[in-house]
Amino acid sequence: MFCRFKGSTVLFLIFVLYVNTVRADELILNNGDRITGTFIKRDGDKFEFKTSYAGIIRVDSEQISEIRVDESVQLLLTNENLVNVNKIRNSGEEVVITLVPENMEYTLNEGEVVLVAPEPWQLGDGFDMSGRVDFSLKLDRGNTDKDQLDIDVEISMERIQDRFRANGQWEIDKSSGFTTKDKLDTLLEYNRFISDKYFYGLLGTVEQDEFSDLNVRTSLGPMIGSHFINKANMNLDFSGGIVAVYEEESGNNISRTYPSLAWVLRFNRMIFNDVLQFYHRHMVFMDLEQNNGVIVNSWTGLRGPSIWGIVTSLEAQLDWDTDPIAGSEKGDAVYRIKLGYQW
Repeated sequence: MFCRFKGSTVLFLIFVLYVNTVRADELILNNGDRITGTFIKRDGDKFEFKTSYAGIIRVDSEQISEIRVDESVQLLLTNENLVNVNKIRNSGEEVVITLVPENMEYTLNEGEVVLVAPEPWQLGDGFDMSGRVDFSLKLDRGNTDKDQLDIDVEISMERIQDRFRANGQWEIDKSSGFTTKDKLDTLLEYNRFISDKYFYGLLGTVEQDEFSDLNVRTSLGPMIGSHFINKANMNLDFSGGIVAVYEEESGNNISRTYPSLAWVLRFNRMIFNDVLQFYHRHMVFMDLEQNNGVIVNSWTGLRGPSIWGIVTSLEAQLDWDTDPIAGSEKGDAVYRIKLGYQW
C-alpha cells in the first residue's frame, strides 16, 4: 500500500510540473467562449492560435474580447516603442494592456497598436521572403509531335517600409522539333511605403516575343499606389504612373521610344471557406503619343490549397494589343492547368 501511494504521488507531482511548464495561452471571445492553446501571431485582421485539438486556427480580431499569454508578447506602437505585455483586452475603441514585468495596466487608442508579436523583418532585421514557381507542360505524340512548356515565377521581399516584387513568365512551344513560340515577360517593382496603405516607387518591365518579331519591349518609370485592402483573406493593390517605353522590332530594325500611362492591379480573395483562392493581375500600357495604342496583359485563375507547399492552379491569360506588330494578332488567349511550389 505504501509503495502504491508513493508511486501515485510521484506521478501526480510529475503531472503538476508538466502542466505548469506547458505554455497555455488563452483567447476569450465576445460570447464568452475560451480557446486554450498557443498564440502565434496576428496576420492582418486575424489572430493565429495553435490548439491541441484543431491545429492552427484563425480568429477574426473583432470576435476577440481578450488575449492572455503565459509568456509576454511584444506590441509595436505608433511611436515606434516596443512594449512587452501578457494581456490585451478590447474595450470599445480602446485597448487595455498589462505591461510586464511591471504588471501595470495601460490604456491605448486602438490605432496606437501597429503590430502584435512583430516578426524580425517588421522591425528592420532582414526581409520576409515569399514566392511561388509554377509549371505547365503539355506533350502531344502522334502524327505531329508538339511540346508546350510554361514556367512562371513570383517573388516578394518585404521589410518595414520597403517591398520588392518580381514576376516572370517564359512560354516555349515546339512542333516536330522546331520552336514555334518563345516568349518572355518580366515585371519588377520597388515600393516605398509612406503609410500603411500608400506607397511610391519604380516600375520596370521587359518583354520578348521572337515569333511576333518583337525583339524587345521595355518600360521604366516612377509610380504611386495604394494597398487598398490588406487582409488575411483578401488583398487589393493598385499602382500606376507615367513610364518610358522602348520597342524594337527584329524584322525591320524599327525602334521607338514613347511615354505611356501604365498601371498594375493585383487582387486575390479566399473563397469556399478559405479553401480556394481567386486571383487576378493585369498590366495596362496606354501610348500617350498614339491614342489608339493600348496593351493589356492579364492573368486570372483559381489556386488550390497548399499541401506541403505544393499547389495547383487553373488560369486564363488574356493579352490584347490594339496596334500589334506586323504579323501578330491583336488578341491572344492561353488556358493552363499549373502545378507549383510556394513558400
